Amino acid sequence: MNADKEIIQSAEVERTEDRPHFTPNVGIYETEDGLTLVADLPGVPKGNLSVSVDEGALKIEGSMNLDLPDGIKTVYREFEEGVFQRSFNLPDELDPAKIQANFEDGVLRLHIGKSERAITRQIEVK
Repeated sequence: MNADKEIIQSAEVERTEDRPHFTPNVGIYETEDGLTLVADLPGVPKGNLSVSVDEGALKIEGSMNLDLPDGIKTVYREFEEGVFQRSFNLPDELDPAKIQANFEDGVLRLHIGKSERAITRQIEVK
């Protein structure tokens, strides 16, 4: 399984909100037992993050709002507030039921395990 060829990002994102949209950066790494996807989501609260799988498509979406106290004026910033969405088509070798998610310090880590039929195993000959 070659991660960069097997997982394909969906190009079209429906924009139905009148808010800025941004695309979080991700890294995808192949491990012996599957893939690990790491998404950079600084400033996104866990409650504003959603991860789902539907018909073989993994979707990460949410929003980031900077809640400044009254009277604070932004002078300069290099990040966007708004909504985001990333979609990836999962190859058949991966099992959506084996997704483990961890979100800590603005970094989402998803480990997607291989399906049983995709795992190489030794068979003892008696």
